Amino acid sequence: MPLPLPRALALALALLALSCAAPARVAAPAVPTPPDPRLARFPPAIQAAIRERRVVGGMDAEAVRLAWGEPAAVERTPSVAAPGLWYERWSYGAGPGGPARAVWLAEGRVVDVAEVAGATEP
Repeated sequence: MPLPLPRALALALALLALSCAAPARVAAPAVPTPPDPRLARFPPAIQAAIRERRVVGGMDAEAVRLAWGEPAAVERTPSVAAPGLWYERWSYGAGPGGPARAVWLAEGRVVDVAEVAGATEP
């Protein structure tokens, strides 16, 4: 027995909608990422900062490079208060959506990090 037209049309539309629906997706199991061998020598807090692209006090120069890359400029100046001590100022230009930044190192360790006021992205 044929279905009345409105009921048949409703059934056809329902079947069409079901066939067009996105298939159910099953989440793939998490694939563990292998640890970066360059991070292995750092303590866990420094490793986390590098992964989060942050520079924190006490980092060495290699950790800063892993977190932010090579600086745009490096300036070396001798300490006035401590003869024989040199400071380095690493400058990083403004990036998309971020300010210009500077890192100061003494004897190869971060002693200060700051945003550079007035700097804009080229």
